[in-house]
Amino acid sequence: MLLTTALLMCKHVVVRAPCGLSQHGKDIRGNETITHDFWFDATRTDASGNPIAAFQSATSLDISGLYSNASGGYGFFFDAVDYSTVNGMACDGSAESAYCFRSSQMSGSIGAENPHKQYIYATGGTLNLFVSFYDDSTHGSTPNSFPVMSADGGATVVLNGAFRTEHTRFCEVTGAGCDVKIPMATFWNGIKTAVPPSSCAVGSYLAVDIGRLGGGLKYYDGGVYQEVRIKAPDYNSNPLSLTPFTPKIARIAVTSSATSLVIPLYRLSEVFPNFNRSGFSFLEVLRIKVTSGAAVATDTYFAVSSNAVQLFYNGKQFTIGNGAANLQVTNVTCDANNLTIVFTGSVSAGTIVELSYM
Repeated sequence: MLLTTALLMCKHVVVRAPCGLSQHGKDIRGNETITHDFWFDATRTDASGNPIAAFQSATSLDISGLYSNASGGYGFFFDAVDYSTVNGMACDGSAESAYCFRSSQMSGSIGAENPHKQYIYATGGTLNLFVSFYDDSTHGSTPNSFPVMSADGGATVVLNGAFRTEHTRFCEVTGAGCDVKIPMATFWNGIKTAVPPSSCAVGSYLAVDIGRLGGGLKYYDGGVYQEVRIKAPDYNSNPLSLTPFTPKIARIAVTSSATSLVIPLYRLSEVFPNFNRSGFSFLEVLRIKVTSGAAVATDTYFAVSSNAVQLFYNGKQFTIGNGAANLQVTNVTCDANNLTIVFTGSVSAGTIVELSYM
């Protein structure tokens, strides 16, 4: 079945697509000032998600060239749309988010200007999008009140593109199970290139590649901003000339009282790219510092290669504060998956273990 519609202007559009039939929508302009301009309704629900009829699945949609202008709700509302694409979509001045994706699995390219709330609201589902967004505070948008994108409900989102925005918040990830990545993007806030701050709830993940703006990631995990991590050289061969180098620090908190801390090796390699090299002369030596309140223990060193501890130095550790004796490191072990740091005694929840270059 082929559905192609070409109109100069239309009011609120609701699309219900039977399962397994390819649908095409092209060159439609919406101008609905009361509610959503385009509502791709797969589940026969109302705007609150309440079922209003039998379930019906929207699949294989190929949507291109749709334009939403000054909608009274969302510019585009995709409700449980599966394995479908959007291309060349545009939305200006929507009263709600420019694009809302609910439990949808979609890819494509979209653009928007000056929404009155978020550009994208994703709840559940999986999205892979190239985006181009623009706003300024003189054209009806409210950049200081809403983030550029919100995600919840375990949404998985990958965004690439250009963010020309005066919004003072970038991503707001709430609830557990979300995984949001912005791997390739440019940012501009009207004066200079800058990435607005983000927030990420415990149990979700957010990584924003700031690329040429700083050569690293803005990275949020466990609800905590992990600081910008400058990309250190990855030595595939011996460095023959002066090598740019920036010290980096990895911090992790002990979640419950314990006598050891287990850290996945792949997480350490994310921060220290030469850590755990196999069969190479460059050995990454790291220092351990343990802090709990006013208690501090430091000056233990180790190195790992080929999934095994190759160097462990534990001379007289420097300690300070009540309870510091429990924080002293007595051993470091390693297997193919994890690094384990062993302490003298039980360290309390909230104790911070800090790893840095020697």
